[in-house]
Amino acid sequence: MELKPGIGLDDLIFGATEAEVMALIGDPDRTFTNEDDDNELIYQFNSLKLRLSFYKDQNRRLGYIRCGNNSITYNKQPLIGQPIQTLTENTLKDITPWNIDSYEFFDVYYNETNAMTLNVEYEEVADLEFGVTANKEGTINWPE
Repeated sequence: MELKPGIGLDDLIFGATEAEVMALIGDPDRTFTNEDDDNELIYQFNSLKLRLSFYKDQNRRLGYIRCGNNSITYNKQPLIGQPIQTLTENTLKDITPWNIDSYEFFDVYYNETNAMTLNVEYEEVADLEFGVTANKEGTINWPE
């Protein structure tokens, strides 16, 4: 599963409809509405360790991905379970800057340009989140 910042994950492209996504990976194991944002419908795929968010106000198009699958890569290099320092200095060196928020037992690395978050525990990436980007006016940059 290749991470494509601003575009998607493998063939899961931002802007895809629910039907297009299910044709690619099947039916979700669970669906729910985000309790903090009722515009966001989330589909969970357990075997893929994947959550996909569809935005109701955008014709239920795919706009956000959260993934903890060990097979996720960037430039063919693994991400999940890898040391954060190795990723930020080597594998993801073209993605900068990273804003870091530290909490009691985990750190969150966020890159605003790519709408990407790395959730880090024990100095290793536990999972990542990323979404479709938008310009300064808030217009979504749907991939072509």
